[in-house]
Amino acid sequence: MVLRIVLVRLTSIPHGKPPHVAPACDAFPFPPSLSSPAYPRADEVIRPLLHCFQFLSTASPSSLIPTSQPPPSALDPLKLGLELGGKSDGVRASASSSAAAFDLSSLTSSKARAFSTLNTEEQKLQKHQKHFVLVHSACHGAWAWFKLKHRLESAGHRVTVLDLAASGTNPRPIHEVYTFKEYTQPLLDFLHAAVPPAETVVLVGHSFGGLSLALASDMFADKVSVAVFLSAFVPDTTHGPSYVLDRATKEMLDTQFRPYQNGEKRGTSIFFGPMFLSSKLYQLSPVEDLELGKILVRPGSLFMDDLSRQQKLSEEGYGSVTRVCIVCSEDEVIPKDFQRWMIQNSGIKYVFEIGGADHMAMFSKPQELCECLLGIANRYA
Repeated sequence: MVLRIVLVRLTSIPHGKPPHVAPACDAFPFPPSLSSPAYPRADEVIRPLLHCFQFLSTASPSSLIPTSQPPPSALDPLKLGLELGGKSDGVRASASSSAAAFDLSSLTSSKARAFSTLNTEEQKLQKHQKHFVLVHSACHGAWAWFKLKHRLESAGHRVTVLDLAASGTNPRPIHEVYTFKEYTQPLLDFLHAAVPPAETVVLVGHSFGGLSLALASDMFADKVSVAVFLSAFVPDTTHGPSYVLDRATKEMLDTQFRPYQNGEKRGTSIFFGPMFLSSKLYQLSPVEDLELGKILVRPGSLFMDDLSRQQKLSEEGYGSVTRVCIVCSEDEVIPKDFQRWMIQNSGIKYVFEIGGADHMAMFSKPQELCECLLGIANRYA
């Protein structure tokens, strides 16, 4: 099928006057009245377009959609009844008096087949489409996934990024959040209300977000097809959730810790300093992403006291979910040796490694991370 496009230029240049190009810094003057003799009337301006529409509505199909390659002469606009030049109002279009009415009925069956094909392809895409839910780390927010989100969406998948309590754009300050469940509540609310019972998600948790991932998997195991721990703390089902945090090496450099209290409720906030960000978290990430992190990080908390009092995660919930670990080879926050220990301790069987990635793989290796997640989703979800 050959699609022929007719282009019509509508003029607004005053009769008999060349166009005026205003200097780049000049403000355009208020135009004179449309009734001014210096400007053509509106009906004169749009008349070429009306003639063009009239021609298209009366021309025969053979003159518009040739069945074979036309000779060069057939491409002459005059052969289509278009007359170029003449008055200053640009292009005039006229229809041949012998042209038959344009009949669309011959295209009905082909259009139906085309729509049927499109619907079939859309159904196939929806069948293979995954829903990724990305959970950020402490002091960060949904903004941390901006390099990854569009990559997964471009591959045809749904992506949800969430701000946990007192994180990102969430309005609550950290001194109003005292329990780990309160902190994770936005994720729990999403899985409860926004994910239908018949659907599942690929849950991805980064760093401290691994504990939120574990709690959500324990409570909504039937809605999680696979839980992916990205350079994350991985709890087990034998000890309490604070067990892995207690054993982690803490070289926090200029990170600030401050207690906060409201009556019987107590907590400790954490705020990453610029030295910790640049030398431990973002040391291999682009400097623009490091500077973005310096601007957007907020005080958070590890909720150590609260987590130490929580019961261990269940085998029926968290333990029943397919779990995958992604190790970053140059991680300075959770070193590879400690990640291997957590993997062995938690009984995770599926492990992937991204070479040359620091703790913030979504910044240092976003494309490699995207490809890794797509492979995990296709294989395990």
